[in-house]
This record gives sequence, structure tokens and C-alpha cells, in this order.
Amino acid sequence: MTLTDLKRIFVPGFECLCKHNVKGPCSSQRRVEKVQTNAIAMIGPDFGAKLCWLHWPQAWDVLITELPNGVEIRFKKQPILLRYEWITLET
Repeated sequence: MTLTDLKRIFVPGFECLCKHNVKGPCSSQRRVEKVQTNAIAMIGPDFGAKLCWLHWPQAWDVLITELPNGVEIRFKKQPILLRYEWITLET
């Protein structure tokens, strides 16, 4: 999966479970609220009314692994791992 493919999945209204973030393992529901060319904004019960932004890196700086029901994202320049499981996925 490429970064472009991943960006096509994260559209407004898309829902997923965040299973791992910068703080470590978690199990938080997220819904995409806003999409820009360089980032997406999600909401979740642990954010309150605030938007949480996921800024997209350059395509060469990200490793994306498809999982059976989601995706794992690793950033080459930073020791960050993000793992999402799909709740809603339109194909």
C-alpha cells in the first residue's frame, strides 16, 4: 500500500480504531473530520472536542504495512508507530 492509497481511505466520516499511537498501545475509536493534502484531522472520545491532526510525511519517509483489517504506519525518521483497524471501509 502506498501513501496515496492510504490517503484515499481516510476520508471524512471514516472510522477506525487506533490500536497503537505515539504513547504506545491503545484502543481508541477515531473518526476523520477534516482532510487536507498534507494532513487529516480526527476526533475521538479521548480528545474531547479537540481535533487531533495526523500530518502526512513525504512518501519516501513512511513505511505502510497492510494488515488483514487495517494498516500499520512507521515513520523512517522518527521512532513512531501507528496502527489502525478499520471500522468502516468502503471499497
